[in-house]
Order: sequence, then C-alpha cells, then structure tokens
Amino acid sequence: MSTPPVESAGTPSDPLVRALGLARASLAARAPELDDLNVFPVPDGDTGTNMLFTARAAERAAVDSAGEPADPRGEYVVRQTLVSARGNSGMILSQLVRGAAAALAGRHELDGEAIAAALREAADAAYAAVEDPVEGTMLTIARRMAEAAEATEASTAVGILDAALAEGRQALEETPDLLPVLRESGVVDAGALGVVILVEGVRAALDGSALPAAARISTTAPVGAIDHPPSRYRFCTSFLIEGEDLDLAVIRASLTSLGDSLLVMGDSRQAKVHVHTDDPQAAAGAAGEHGTVEALRADDMRRQQAERSRRLRAASDVVPSAPDPDASMAGETPLSAERTALITDSAADIEPDLRPDNWWVVPVPVSFGDEGFLDGVDLDRDNFYRRLTTSERPPTTAQPSVAEL
Repeated sequence: MSTPPVESAGTPSDPLVRALGLARASLAARAPELDDLNVFPVPDGDTGTNMLFTARAAERAAVDSAGEPADPRGEYVVRQTLVSARGNSGMILSQLVRGAAAALAGRHELDGEAIAAALREAADAAYAAVEDPVEGTMLTIARRMAEAAEATEASTAVGILDAALAEGRQALEETPDLLPVLRESGVVDAGALGVVILVEGVRAALDGSALPAAARISTTAPVGAIDHPPSRYRFCTSFLIEGEDLDLAVIRASLTSLGDSLLVMGDSRQAKVHVHTDDPQAAAGAAGEHGTVEALRADDMRRQQAERSRRLRAASDVVPSAPDPDASMAGETPLSAERTALITDSAADIEPDLRPDNWWVVPVPVSFGDEGFLDGVDLDRDNFYRRLTTSERPPTTAQPSVAEL
C-alpha cells in the first residue's frame, strides 16, 4: 500500500487534516471518560476536556493552512496548538505535536521511517519541556510507543503504529504500578489513555479503517471512591507571553515560588505558561516583566473537583431497574431516568439547575478571531456578551461533531 504525501490540497482527503481529524474524533468520543479517570496531578476532572480542546486547535490549524507548503504549515499547526493548549495534559500534548512536526519537516511521505521518527521526536520534545517528568503519565506512554516503533521489524507506517499501540496499551495498564495515586484509585492515567486514543485515530487515518470500538478501561475500584485531597492551590492558570528574546528558563524561575505544576513552553517570541496558583494576577504580573501577557485564564480547581465528585456520585447512584419480562417491544417498556438520556447542544441554553441527571449538554464551539472556546465550559453568558461588544470580529460557531454527540 502506498503512503499518502505529507502535503496535499485542502480537501477531506488531505492526509494531515484527516489524521488530526480522526485523532480528535477518537478522543471526542471518550473525553468524558478521561475526565472521570483524572486523578493526577489533581482530581479536577478536566483531562479529557483539555486534551480535546488542544487536539481541536491542531485540527483547525491544519484546515486553515491547507494548501500551504508543508514546513510553514507544520510550524503554524505547532504554534496554534500551543496557543490553545489547556491544562497539564494539553500543554504536554502540544509538545508531542511539536516534536512530531519537527520529525516530519522536509519529508514527502508518511512512511514507516517517518512515523517512527515522529513518535521518537514527540516523546523527546515532551520530556524536554517538563522540568520534573513523572513516570506513569502520558510521557511514559509516548516514550514506550517510540521505543516499540524503533524496535519492531515492521516497516510500513501502519505496521509500526500497530507495534507502538500494542506497547502503549501495555504501558497504560502498568501506569498504576508507577503512580501510587492511580493504584489507590484503581484507575489508569487519564492523559496516558488520551495519547493511546489519539494515536489510534492517526492509525485509522493512515489505512482508511474505522475508528476502534471505545472499550472502557477497567478499574479495580469505583472511580471517585477515593477521597482525594484538593490541590494545594486553587486556580489552574494559563496565559501567553509575547515578546522578543524570551528566556523560558528565566520565566520559569520567576514563577516557581507562586505555585506548582508549572510548565513554560514555546520559543523566544511566544511562550505559554501553565501554573497552579492562588493568585493568577500575581503570576501574570511576574510574567509581565518579560513580555506582554495575553489570554489570561484561571479555572477554579476546587469547583472542578466538586463537580467531578457530584458527577461520579450521581453515576454510582443510578441503579437500573430490571426490565419487565411481560413488556413488548411496542413501546410498553416504561421510560425512566436510568434508561433514557436527553442530549442537546448548549445552544438550548437550559440552566444547569433545571437539568435532571440524565440530561447531557454538548458544548458548542465558539470562536472570536483566533481564540476558541466551548460554550458553557470556558465561555459563560456574561463573557460572551462582553466579547460581543468589544471584539473587532464577530463570533463564529460550529456544530458539535457527531462523535461528540
């Protein structure tokens, strides 16, 4: 089977758009599962959401840059992915994208050699970007997949990805052996699972196969059964720094005393900062000594953890009633909250306190210029109307994907 070229026109057959699109769709189908599994570094239940938003940014950048030369296009995708990266998992994912793009620069085919190089460079870039790498996380899975890709006797792109995925799935099951909090909770690492899911999507794109069935990962204890202590700090904070001759190490040193889970990634012109802190404004102020701070975002992790706990309690309290053996298939089986789900997108604008537990709302993507949001997730009503009156460009929306629904 011939391998598709790295560069092509901006059609649905564009290999980069297809690969990133199927990776995103594969992740979208399981993002809520990742949110529920998320207990490390803090159990704020947003790993799936953060990785999905970051993956969506990479896909959108590939679509927007279709038809451009391969190398500038790769640089654009890398930059836009970093700009939109969210949380620890999204930031590390952006570096996996950066490494893969660097390995593919100048290549004209996505052959086996290119895939192995992309997996290796992705893992190396992610490890290099994290000051204190922790094993048992998405870093471990990226490294183990790269090692398997280099060790396999397979030569085709799909064969190498199969070997990498087999090792990645094995490494995923072993993450509780490396991280005590995972072992205590009876779960695998959420970010690690996210990496496996994304690579499964890329593999499907390369050989035109369907996405694999979304088999849920087994756990040894009910998810959420462990009473995790909250983060030492309250706000998951991120922002961009624009400037000239930015020194990432110096920026990192200036923020170390303000919190933990600190990540500073980018280059000399643009850096993305992620930090858990009690004072987002102080972090932004310290970073402002090095350049212009933009797109400050602060998520209340205490609120996120409370919402995750409530969601998991509600799920564990649902006890499906036994089916009535005398009921026919002609509509006589009674409907109940245990058997029926109501699904709308967020444009329905139903207040949260009016929704029963079996009402699921899928957020609508909203964009103001180059900034992307998910309605009701990181863009509330007040901020939407504020941006509507101050933005130079009107907002645009998109339908949630079928996979997300």
